[in-house]
Amino acid sequence: MRLNNINTNSFWQQSLIACTSLFFLRVYGQIVVLFAQPDWLPTFTQWYSGLIAYPILVLTQLLILMLMAVINYDNLKGQGYFVIESTKKRKLVHWFSLVYFIGMLIRYMLQNLLQDGWSNGLIPVIFHWVLAFYLYILTVVNHKKYNN
Repeated sequence: MRLNNINTNSFWQQSLIACTSLFFLRVYGQIVVLFAQPDWLPTFTQWYSGLIAYPILVLTQLLILMLMAVINYDNLKGQGYFVIESTKKRKLVHWFSLVYFIGMLIRYMLQNLLQDGWSNGLIPVIFHWVLAFYLYILTVVNHKKYNN
């Protein structure tokens, strides 16, 4: 597959790729910790909150990564199903990303008020914030207001 008309100079396009890369490293890191348990990475319990059965979580994360790759491709081209052109859809995704971010902040605070220490569940929450930022970026990438 050949990529035509791709502009990788946009800060927002590069930010989509950066968020995808960070999320990939999160998924890869937790799998490495599960099987190899290197001393230089946090323990598995710090990577995994336990809210979803781990096999389902990993499958879901891999599906999210595949979806992110397709979304990135469309947004690098500046056209396609995942380029948000409608102002209404853009606002909906924008508000959802903010609610998602704040929801994860509240989850983190409540989780740690009920447990000892503020590092509990931090890795999953940070990467939920990465995904929330990714959604926010979708509202500005390929939008005339934010690009040259």
